Amino acid sequence: MNMATKELFSTLLDQKREPEVRTTFTLTEEAIEALNWLGEEVGVQARDIAELALSDLAPNKIGADSDSCVRDILQRIETTESGDRTAYNQRKNLVLQRSSVQMLNDLSKSHEIPRDTLVNHLILHARGCIESVVIERNSNRQQVLTQVRDWMGQADSILETLQSSLSESDPCRVAIEETLNDSRDRLESLCHEYNNPTTDAKTDGPAGRAS
Repeated sequence: MNMATKELFSTLLDQKREPEVRTTFTLTEEAIEALNWLGEEVGVQARDIAELALSDLAPNKIGADSDSCVRDILQRIETTESGDRTAYNQRKNLVLQRSSVQMLNDLSKSHEIPRDTLVNHLILHARGCIESVVIERNSNRQQVLTQVRDWMGQADSILETLQSSLSESDPCRVAIEETLNDSRDRLESLCHEYNNPTTDAKTDGPAGRAS
């Protein structure tokens, strides 16, 4: 997990957990895909994603400015939900803190919004927040990888010069060749590995689908 996502989840994951309850939600396929994507990119379980999202709906957030997560979620629900529940056909069990479940029940009642709808849009909102960070990270990586590939091209040119100007037994040539070849091989491997947008799932933290 990279530093940005570590900071994002540190408060949630380090806190002492309260009594927990297993709760079943019926979500959309889009939300299930978002949970899986978040699990792969951030390396945390679905329960932690849900807890973090719910923490943004804590009572002290209600009534905050128009940019608050609460208002964003409620506006999203208002503008996207048509009342047709057929898309909500994916059952998902989540183990949540009892206080989170109670808060979710209270919000559902006070805003007259089904719990499943709240959780569904919280998950989609969480993906949107993380996705912008991931897209920027991948873009920055590609810029760096391009420079690395340019350097490897220069290394090839240096090797050609060595081979044409110094004898095969020259210790200077031998030392430079070994160093450049070793560095190039390692960099080629890294370029291949980090050219994959989901490399963090393998290298920065525990991988796998959200559970």
